[in-house]
Amino acid sequence: GGDGDSARQKASQVILAFAPLSAMVHPLVILLIWARTPSAFGYAVVPLAFFLRDIWALRQWRGMPAAARVTSVQGGSSWHDQGRQTFFQALTCMALDVLSRSLRRQSFYRIICSILIVQLVTVWAWQKCLVYALAEFSNGSIKGLWFICIALIGGKWATGTVARILGYVASGGITSWFAQQSILMEEMEVMKGEDNQSSSSLSNNKGEPSGGGTAAKGVDTASDDSPFGYAGVVAGSNNDIAGRATTRAAMFSMPEAYREADASAYQSVLDLDEGIDDDFEDEGGGEYGGTNIVGGAGGRGVSLEQKTQWTGGGSGAAGGGSTVKAFLISAATVSFGSVAQCGLLGGLAQFAWRTVRNFDAVAFIITHRFSSGGRLGGFRGMQIGRTNRMDTTTSFFRKMASAISSTARSFVRSHSDLALSHVAAYYKSYQRAAGDVAVLIDASGVEPILHDDITTHMCACVCGSISGMIVMAIGYFLSHNRVIASTGQNLSDKAVVECMFVSFIMCYTLLFTVMEPLRASIKAIYVCFAQHPQSLSQAFPLIFHRLSRIAEANAV
Repeated sequence: GGDGDSARQKASQVILAFAPLSAMVHPLVILLIWARTPSAFGYAVVPLAFFLRDIWALRQWRGMPAAARVTSVQGGSSWHDQGRQTFFQALTCMALDVLSRSLRRQSFYRIICSILIVQLVTVWAWQKCLVYALAEFSNGSIKGLWFICIALIGGKWATGTVARILGYVASGGITSWFAQQSILMEEMEVMKGEDNQSSSSLSNNKGEPSGGGTAAKGVDTASDDSPFGYAGVVAGSNNDIAGRATTRAAMFSMPEAYREADASAYQSVLDLDEGIDDDFEDEGGGEYGGTNIVGGAGGRGVSLEQKTQWTGGGSGAAGGGSTVKAFLISAATVSFGSVAQCGLLGGLAQFAWRTVRNFDAVAFIITHRFSSGGRLGGFRGMQIGRTNRMDTTTSFFRKMASAISSTARSFVRSHSDLALSHVAAYYKSYQRAAGDVAVLIDASGVEPILHDDITTHMCACVCGSISGMIVMAIGYFLSHNRVIASTGQNLSDKAVVECMFVSFIMCYTLLFTVMEPLRASIKAIYVCFAQHPQSLSQAFPLIFHRLSRIAEANAV
């Protein structure tokens, strides 16, 4: 609270400011390559790809996302251009707030610095391999092309694994907080049930009807610290059906004011200073959940094949070690294989998922425009006779597209980076965790929220814009100082652009490592909300309401 909320709010605003800056930096890099190194202009395809990605993302922001359409249909309000950015600010503030409460900041800061040092060494080794591969390719050796591919894939895997270790620790911290909140909510429900039973017993002892005795006197025996925080549920032995219906209706009734609220209004309303202390042992038990049913955001239970128990780091870990240290040790030992798989395939799975979603959107538009909108009514356009060759070719391509889409969806379900939170919490294997998370997402209705999330792109904008400015400075300097002091030779345009290209990769990797805890935290929030939706109802009610409305409308 206080200064912390203000700092988190400013941090989210700074991140948002990099979105238009990134769209301006990449064209400047292209102009620099064209002006100073015209013979190597072919390398401009790299900043051009980043520029087109930023323009496509900005264009999507101005459209109405799927989640917003659900909100506008139910609430009767229209989506404005700043909707996604405002909600991203709210999620950023929430993620940083929860991390500061679940992980001790000094310990987490030391871990971040240590991981960055390791990443710097990894990036240095990657840079040496890339320079050697580019030199071999410049000499006309066919092996140089293979060296470049191996260097790119191996370096991406190594640096991605190091970055995912930070994401593992952050996801574990978020999951720890949700676990504590879920346990507190269950304890409050038990206490509320005991209070209702005691009130019912007193009413029966006095000879009053259990259903209306207390209500007749105007006494509301409902617990004031109800986990939903809504009054009006009258206590009594017969309130199980009516009370739950009233509570559920109140839970998903959205005040109009929240839609126009600024992101600062999404801050926590509870003072949760008693976070997970990573420097002291917890005498409590280490079992979390203890059931094979996880509740979806839509009120439905999803049956998992394996009993879900809390086995991750923190006070519940074996030996009672510190939260940050326990998560770091488990990421480097027990779960290192899953972290390495996520570092290699997690980003690829996310790219495949977004490609499939965009392909579905394009196919939907084409189908509606040319099948229903473009076809004339009545008997005009009706085919008579056998199917022609064009229809056969179209059917063949449709089958191919369907097979490719099915393969891509299967790959995404078994390798999504959303599984990192379950790997950190339950020590699951990566593919098993990805499958369980996919079941949760499908049943809870959170998938449209994930599709409209802009966290990864905002982190990429921060990394791309800063890296682009550094690369422009390097390129400008090298283009004016081409003479190599040791050999007296001049750098060619191709050598200058290759230095810019390698520098961009190195800077981008280091910056993305810094942004990985935030990105992984927001992804973990989505997964934990799908599993324990009520955990947000008290601490972050506005975020809980918005996510609940969207999830309820899309739940299976």
